[in-house]
Amino acid sequence: MTRVRLIQGTDLAAHAEGIRQVYADVFAAPPWNEDPSAGALYVERLADDAARPGFTAALALDGATVGGFATAWTTPVVFPSGRSYGHAAQALGPDRVTAWLCGALEVDELAVSPGARGAGPGAALLSAVTGAAPDGRCRLLTSVHAGAALRFYRRAGRNQVQLPVPGRAGLTVLLGPAHPAAPGLADRAYTRISTAIRDRRMNRFKGREDSGTPRRLSRVPTHSPHSGRAGRPLLELPAINPLTVLAIPV
Repeated sequence: MTRVRLIQGTDLAAHAEGIRQVYADVFAAPPWNEDPSAGALYVERLADDAARPGFTAALALDGATVGGFATAWTTPVVFPSGRSYGHAAQALGPDRVTAWLCGALEVDELAVSPGARGAGPGAALLSAVTGAAPDGRCRLLTSVHAGAALRFYRRAGRNQVQLPVPGRAGLTVLLGPAHPAAPGLADRAYTRISTAIRDRRMNRFKGREDSGTPRRLSRVPTHSPHSGRAGRPLLELPAINPLTVLAIPV
């Protein structure tokens, strides 16, 4: 049985080979396409990472076998410029970087070997390393090309910042569910999806109207239920079956 537990940075060396293998298995696959030798380089880097302020790590272990790992640390108050930091700063701008990222807990890596997936170790690893995030301020980067990773993080309540990060990797910033800026992101995402669904339904029913087929109207609120604002005037839209709406890809 796989169990997830927090581990001290000084104890990671005892699991170095397992971490290396998981890293190589996960990040050699698309869209990352890293050379398998990158696993060994990552293990070497872990010693330096473990010395960072706020460093935390968790392992998914089935006996002595490493099935996954996650690492995180506190983003410095003076925002770094190396690695992907500079691209993130360029996308968000200085005000958002200061308010959203500086001093927040950043998840650096999370990887689960293909053979260990499906039993929940990824969610448990993410929860383990972000549980102590100050004031719920945690964040991470992933690639928009990594569809499975994005779906995983969304299911885990992470909120995607809809500002593209420059660079070929197609990185995107996600904030944790308790991050102070997360409610605004969720509200905008709800509005964007609702608008897309409304437009598609309107076009479909407009086609029926043009062909002479009568359509039934219903009254749908024009504001997001997540916003906390009082209801605004209702707009007449074509009747929508909520069960079919959920199946529409957006």
